[in-house]
Amino acid sequence: ENSVTSAPHILAIIPCSKEKVWDDAPQYGPARAARAYTSRLHLLCQEYAKKHADRWIILSAKYGFLEPQSLVPGPYDVTFSRPNDPVISQQALAQQAKDIIADEVLLLLPPDYEEYVRGAFAGHPIRFTQPLGLYEGLQVMEARLVEQLRD
Repeated sequence: ENSVTSAPHILAIIPCSKEKVWDDAPQYGPARAARAYTSRLHLLCQEYAKKHADRWIILSAKYGFLEPQSLVPGPYDVTFSRPNDPVISQQALAQQAKDIIADEVLLLLPPDYEEYVRGAFAGHPIRFTQPLGLYEGLQVMEARLVEQLRD
């Protein structure tokens, strides 16, 4: 009805990180997802998402899609990059994706994470964009984020 509700809804999906709040503070206890992941890349992705999207979520290899306020119970080390890690199933991720509404999804993810996201949203009328261009490694991704956040 008004221009606000009809505006396209942009969602950013950002990666979790190996570095977590418990690395420096093992006694921390459960942490909000927005605070749990502490790598430079993750924090740059958060900053970019807050600036360029209406909403952002984190893709955790263990828990799937996490809202920034979701609680992460404690430390874990699971990644889509290691074949034998107990990652969330593609089916469980697709189930979570059913509740996510967006017109456009900004993918700020390494290829193995992006693959899971695209699979989870198969059949959804969502436009995916890669605002950082093709993935060329974590350092390149970080550099592109730093450059774009300057603007």
